Amino acid sequence: MKLKSHWRNYQALWLCLLAGVLLTGLLHLWLAGEIRRDLQQVLDARAHVVAQQLEGRLRLQAELLRGLQGAFAANPNLDRQQFGQLLNQLNVEQRYPGFVTMSFVRAVPRADLAGFEARVQPTLAGSRYPPFRLTPANPAGDMLYITDYVYPVNNATTQYFGLDVGSLPASREAIEYARDYNQGVMTRPYMLVGLPEQSLGYVLRYPVYQPDQPLASVAARRRAFIGTIGVVFRVADVVSWVDPKLREQVQLALWDQGRFLGHNSADGALRLYPPGDLAPAAARYTATELIDLPGRQWRLALGSEQGIYADRYMGIWRMLWLLGIGLALGVGVILQRQRNARDMALSIADEITEDLRAQQNLQRRLVQVAEAAQDVIVSRDVHGRIVYANRAAREAFAAQNRPLLGHTEPLFTSAELASTDKPLMLEGQLHEPGGEQRHYDLRIVPLQDSNERPDGSALFAHDVSGHHRLEVQAKTNDARFTDLIELANGWFWEQDAQYRFTFISGSFLRRLGVDANRLLGKTRWDLGQGGISEQEWFDFRQRVAQHQPFQDFCYLLELGRTPILVSVSGKPIFDEQGVFIGYRGVGHDVTAIRAAELMVRSEKQRIESILDSIGDGVITTDMAGKIEYLNPVASALIGWQPEEALGRPLSRIFQTVDEDTGLPSEPLPQPILDGTTLDGALQRRSVLLNKFGLSLVIQESSMPLRDVNANIVGAVLVFRDVSDWWARVTHEASGGEH
Repeated sequence: MKLKSHWRNYQALWLCLLAGVLLTGLLHLWLAGEIRRDLQQVLDARAHVVAQQLEGRLRLQAELLRGLQGAFAANPNLDRQQFGQLLNQLNVEQRYPGFVTMSFVRAVPRADLAGFEARVQPTLAGSRYPPFRLTPANPAGDMLYITDYVYPVNNATTQYFGLDVGSLPASREAIEYARDYNQGVMTRPYMLVGLPEQSLGYVLRYPVYQPDQPLASVAARRRAFIGTIGVVFRVADVVSWVDPKLREQVQLALWDQGRFLGHNSADGALRLYPPGDLAPAAARYTATELIDLPGRQWRLALGSEQGIYADRYMGIWRMLWLLGIGLALGVGVILQRQRNARDMALSIADEITEDLRAQQNLQRRLVQVAEAAQDVIVSRDVHGRIVYANRAAREAFAAQNRPLLGHTEPLFTSAELASTDKPLMLEGQLHEPGGEQRHYDLRIVPLQDSNERPDGSALFAHDVSGHHRLEVQAKTNDARFTDLIELANGWFWEQDAQYRFTFISGSFLRRLGVDANRLLGKTRWDLGQGGISEQEWFDFRQRVAQHQPFQDFCYLLELGRTPILVSVSGKPIFDEQGVFIGYRGVGHDVTAIRAAELMVRSEKQRIESILDSIGDGVITTDMAGKIEYLNPVASALIGWQPEEALGRPLSRIFQTVDEDTGLPSEPLPQPILDGTTLDGALQRRSVLLNKFGLSLVIQESSMPLRDVNANIVGAVLVFRDVSDWWARVTHEASGGEH
């Protein structure tokens, strides 16, 4: 209460202070956003520069391999000693930070493996290379990619001498891609072993071809391919190329995107730096750049923790907030003084006129309430004369040309003129000139003066004609609904929340000679097994327990002398709070319907058994030309199983050609389905092309299928294989024998 009072007394001051804080906060946010954008732009620019530096350094590594590629092109017989001397002259260990080793992998056909070993062993004498030993001993594939030269030659590098690099699927894919497209390929980073400290590294490979050979096509490049040269670098030394001062200011992270030769690797992205478990901390500002490498893609990420509340901005924020709040308080004090003076003057004027206004307002409100009321309000004096009638009363009796004020006649009932000391509740009717009758609920209230003596009465009449019509309509609808259900050979039922019957329409039970009281209070499954299994009852009870609707649940009902088959459908009922209160639905006697269905199904099975036993192929279709039935002979001739053919268009599985021209023929039943031929049978001889590519000379005929009303509902096609008979007739007609 004190807070509300303080707010009312100093509202202008508080509003000015809140407005000042809001405007100062908005200005603060705008300046902070500008500072954040500047910091982000600086970080983006640094990331772009660092990415260009790394990409340039990696390009130098590629140029080293390009140079060695040229050396092999100039001297395809470059041996191990010359390979090592060339790299010593290039001083690669000093010129290329992060360099680990370089190797030459030679492509050796499996058929030439023994010859390759015989050529290599003599060249190892006097060198630091160990004896040649193929690893693994039984590699797969027709082409082996064997490490032949390594540099530098030491215990760590010579363990790869004789290794079939192609035994690793990723390495084989990279080598063959470089071979086919004459491009460099970088492998996915992996953990280097054999070094003083383990670290991530990567291999960059370039293909080597025989000189003076055409390389215009993939096939030509494969013929000229002799191997690849590859260099291994440490990832940590790549990061060392970045300016150390920059690494002190920002967090640097380097990722391999997991894309190899244009598609995603199954291993996903890999963090290259920081190594191991040294994950970079979450940064307020981040900038990323992509570094495109031969066959791979790296992602550089720079992060900075320099926030908008750094020390160099704190002075600006303090000055901004002090100035904003100070100005708001100054303006608020001025406005508050002006408001206090105005409120005092208004309070004095209100006190002078308050009593007069209260009396006038009370009288006006009472009149407005009575005039605005939808109910008829009529007041009479002690002599029964009408002294007041509201707008609703005037409008109700205006159509009857009945004056109200000053008259003593009763409007609805003579009880209006009775003298009583208690309110009366009655019903009344008012006949409109057009013949319509309106219904009212009447309330007659006795009035008293200030001395509690009788002072007349007041009549309140509430128009309930709409409610009365709804009641009549509801009764009519209930009767109509009940009649429709009974005419449809059905009944209506209701159940409570425990699935016990609370209502069943009477005509259904009367026809069975059953008293409804026998069923009320029982569940559906209390009335017997119903001719269905325990599982079916269990499934049904599970469904209603979940308060789900159900359709066409059929079971035997044994109430009278003869059991009947019933079909029931129902839906759950919920109250206004969504609480389940039971089920309601309808039921039908389907005994005759199901019996007729069984007879039709039995007749259909008998006809199909006859058709299955004849020696001709028989196919029936609907009006759309889709197959509805084919017998085993037809299935054998066309080569289609029944489950494959049913529902397919006839033209798709029954294809014939003209016997003389060899041109495709229209399906024989098509004129019947199109309506161009309505009577008689169609016949012809043609050549059937079945599913297995066999050609059979057939004699076919077609007739329309009609329903009980003689309407065409499809067509039947009957055909037989006459290939042997036709060949014999043709042979005899030619008069020749073989």
